[in-house]
Amino acid sequence: MGLFSFLKPNQYKKQNDQIAYTQTGATPSFSKFGDNVYESDEVQISINAIARELIKCDPCHVRIKGQSRQLVDGNINHLLHNPNPIMTTSDFIEKMIWLLYINYNCYIYPMYEVQEDKEGRLYKTYTGFYILNPYEVTYYEDNEKTPIYVKMKFSRDRVLQIRYNQLIHLRLNYSVNEFEGGNRYGKPDNKALLKTLKISHVLLENVGKSIETSYSVNGIVKYNTMLAGEKVEKAINEFNAQLKNSESGILGLDMKAEYTPITRNLQAVNNDTIKYLDQKVFRKYGVPIGIIDGTAKPEERRAFYETTLEPLIKKMNEAFTKTLFSPQQINGGNCIRFYYDMLETMSEEAKQVRAQILGDRGALTNNQLLEMFGLPPYEGGDVRLMSLNYVNIEIANQYQLNNAGAKTEQNTEKEETNTYSKEEILKMLENSGLSIDDLKDENPDEKQENTEEKEGEDDA
Repeated sequence: MGLFSFLKPNQYKKQNDQIAYTQTGATPSFSKFGDNVYESDEVQISINAIARELIKCDPCHVRIKGQSRQLVDGNINHLLHNPNPIMTTSDFIEKMIWLLYINYNCYIYPMYEVQEDKEGRLYKTYTGFYILNPYEVTYYEDNEKTPIYVKMKFSRDRVLQIRYNQLIHLRLNYSVNEFEGGNRYGKPDNKALLKTLKISHVLLENVGKSIETSYSVNGIVKYNTMLAGEKVEKAINEFNAQLKNSESGILGLDMKAEYTPITRNLQAVNNDTIKYLDQKVFRKYGVPIGIIDGTAKPEERRAFYETTLEPLIKKMNEAFTKTLFSPQQINGGNCIRFYYDMLETMSEEAKQVRAQILGDRGALTNNQLLEMFGLPPYEGGDVRLMSLNYVNIEIANQYQLNNAGAKTEQNTEKEETNTYSKEEILKMLENSGLSIDDLKDENPDEKQENTEEKEGEDDA
């Protein structure tokens, strides 16, 4: 079987089904036509910059339940990393983005087989993802006016007729047409862009003509005598020979010849004008000039991600999820996510802060931390280390209560340690030369009288 064996010869006859209804009255049929703006260098550079960034995405089948995100290691996830026999994941994403910007529509056919489990239930097993590039797509309604199907025409009179909900469909500038991206006819609207590109083309042509003119006639040699045709040609050849052999740039002419130079005032195109036209094209595609020439700062890269890349990634996530999973599977948390490495938009300082926060909490292994800074892994580096300054929120209260209980026990032990028996006190007094009477509280007045009597005795 060939790679695109699912495309069949066009044997479809006139059917009872009718073309799908549209509110605008335009036939819901997409076809390629019009001036090709994609021959422009500026346009190709812009689309290439977007595709070059998005091929860094890592598409994955994940299951989301609350705050939990689990990678599903199954058939779909394997195909996302090996979509078909002739494409890698990067090839697949790059072609998808190019067709999306060229046609404002990109169709992907997820080929599958229907299998039966042990309990007799049917399920799909996907066998490949194929990007389609038809030259015409027409939408139809069946006799019951329910699900819409499409008929795609390809070269060599090949067609594919399929239910629309079995296709992954990406749309760009989805506005007035019910089914297609682009204008009301489902085609790219490049009128405004063509005006800019034509002006740029004219300016570049003028530069080329100026260069050609600078190498054309530069002067006139006038011979002040009557010469026959052969003699005129001989004289011109002699003049050219002198001009060619002259090293000083000074020619000696006799009285019969007179040379008159032609002065030109050639003006090159203003550099600011060319820069303005280029940036106008880049702005249309949402690509900063710093991304084009590789001088973008982290702030500029972050803006490029938020305004241009992130909306495309969201479109891809939703389009793949909607087609590959049933409503029940989607409700169960199954989805496709194209993960983009946000580290590309961060400065070194921001990377360090992120590494410290995630590393201290044990969210990253040592090898993952090394990878953030472009360093190779080491054997045994898949260990997760965390700081003891953090505690799980679910056990924080219990930890504090246990800690408070431990302190209470310590205080109790301390109080018990400072309590002595009567025998221990008498023993300590005996060792210090005191008696128990020395510890008794006396009346202050009596103590004063005893003191005065003792002083009197001393005087006597």
